[in-house]
Amino acid sequence: MNILMNRHDSRTEKLMKEAGHEVCILSAAYPTPADSDIVLLLDRGIVANAFSALDEIRKESTAPVIMLTSKPDEMYMVMALSRGADCVLDRSEVSGEELSARIFSLQRRCAPVSECAEEVIVNGAVSLDRRRREIRCMEHNIRMTATEFSIVEHLMLNRGRICPSTQIYRSVWHEEPYLVGRTIAEHMRRIRSKLETNPHDPQLIKTVFGVGYTMVCV
Repeated sequence: MNILMNRHDSRTEKLMKEAGHEVCILSAAYPTPADSDIVLLLDRGIVANAFSALDEIRKESTAPVIMLTSKPDEMYMVMALSRGADCVLDRSEVSGEELSARIFSLQRRCAPVSECAEEVIVNGAVSLDRRRREIRCMEHNIRMTATEFSIVEHLMLNRGRICPSTQIYRSVWHEEPYLVGRTIAEHMRRIRSKLETNPHDPQLIKTVFGVGYTMVCV
């Protein structure tokens, strides 16, 4: 698997190479994540630089992004998720096994759907192609990160039903819920900004306060 990192870090590079991944460093010679499976952003205490790199990546790519920092607090995690990160990990504590597991978990979200599953789901003006991993709204292609796509996919498969936040989290992250409310809310805010005519008065994805969300069946 091709891993793109924004800076050299001997420990992380060693962990990735031991797990059998190929590591490239973001540079003038390798400026975009176009040919990468996963992007790892390390901030080394310089938060602005990592967030700036994340902003630039999200302008042109939906590649899964994992942010590695030291002792991230809730505000850091909210900022990272709101800017398009898929996952935030404490680089001082994460093991090579956990990091590899997170990487493969994100890759599963990008994997094409099996032939026996429903390939295209349509709900009103929104269509989701599970094989191509494309979403269209009002006949326009909508760029989504792997995590955003998986959340919309879960909602569309369960359209008309109430989806608890914990259920969405388990379905998308494949792990026990952690900071569920804020994590889901930040991703939902980005999704609504792309699918709703008025994200501040959503008509497609409704909040069920204290429970989760529901996609209105159109």
